[in-house]
Amino acid sequence: MNRYDYLAHILDSDRTDPGAVFWTALTPDEQQALADLSQEQLFHRDEPLMRIGEPPICVMVIQSGFAKVLYSDAERTDCLVTVIGPGNLVGEFEAIDGGRRRATIVALDETRVYRLSTRKFLDFIEEHRHADLILKQSLISRFREVNRMPLSMASRKPSQRLALLLLDLLSRYGTDGPEGRCVTVPLTQEEIANWVGVNRQIVNKLLGSWRSEGILRVALRQVTVLDADRLLQQAYRRSIG
Repeated sequence: MNRYDYLAHILDSDRTDPGAVFWTALTPDEQQALADLSQEQLFHRDEPLMRIGEPPICVMVIQSGFAKVLYSDAERTDCLVTVIGPGNLVGEFEAIDGGRRRATIVALDETRVYRLSTRKFLDFIEEHRHADLILKQSLISRFREVNRMPLSMASRKPSQRLALLLLDLLSRYGTDGPEGRCVTVPLTQEEIANWVGVNRQIVNKLLGSWRSEGILRVALRQVTVLDADRLLQQAYRRSIG
């Protein structure tokens, strides 16, 4: 995928967050059936939806709000690896394989979910063949999305990693505004720095530089990308033409 194909992919307003494929692809009757099996639950900021190492007792579907996914490294430090939002299915991998939770999921703001037991979720999938197919497609979609990146984040400079992060959020949760495409995800600069793998001062410096260059505008937990092509150049300047 060349730079301009990837840019079109990012700016496609009809694109669905790959993590939300399962919920959005269900029919209204299937969504209602799943909701009827569930309980609504509200999580406040910094409250864990699930913790690493827990048994797979439930599956959740995020209805509103955002959450961060944390893995623990060898030093037992929490590393932010992605952000998930409305429509995302949480806990389905462990529901299928029976293993313990692989990550900790923490609310970034008020996050409302449908919560149902793993047994009820598996029964639902077994009784609804279309939902079973959609679940498989959702899992495949997630793996394909990972493979869109030609190089791993770890092999890139901090500026490239930050640009990739913003482009990822732009493609999944961006909305069109009068000046550009906006991303409103309740991440602090400290959380962004954790995700990128640098300190907060570097993130602040890079955002300030791109702001002065007219690439983006930063407000309280909102980024408006004024020039997506130039931001893409920051991410892929050495890997695409």
